[in-house]
Amino acid sequence: MSEKFCSQQKTLNERLEELKMKQHEYKARKPDAPEWFSREYNEKQQGPNSIFWTAPYDVRYPQCKVTRQCFDYYVDYHRCITLLGAKHEPCNFFRDVYSDICPSKWIQLWDKQVEQGIFPARFNR
Repeated sequence: MSEKFCSQQKTLNERLEELKMKQHEYKARKPDAPEWFSREYNEKQQGPNSIFWTAPYDVRYPQCKVTRQCFDYYVDYHRCITLLGAKHEPCNFFRDVYSDICPSKWIQLWDKQVEQGIFPARFNR
């Protein structure tokens, strides 16, 4: 197994905080600004460090509702860190996806349930 993995995308929260720090770069452009037509500028905006990242399409969930997908990625993350350890970097992909698609109230509720031992899924298999 290769030791080199692709870098993990930042969560939406991390990207928004970074955007606040670089606010002067993202000011609204005028309609006739040359940046609208600059390929380099637009590719930079869409690169791996861009704020425009979302969870990739998962063929297992073709429907519009993401409730089941949210729950499954939460469980997958906790299974991954239980089986492979918290420092296993590819596990962070699952965390990034559920952080982006799940409502924060659900995540807080599930975290409490995991702490209390009443979460309705097992992480050891």
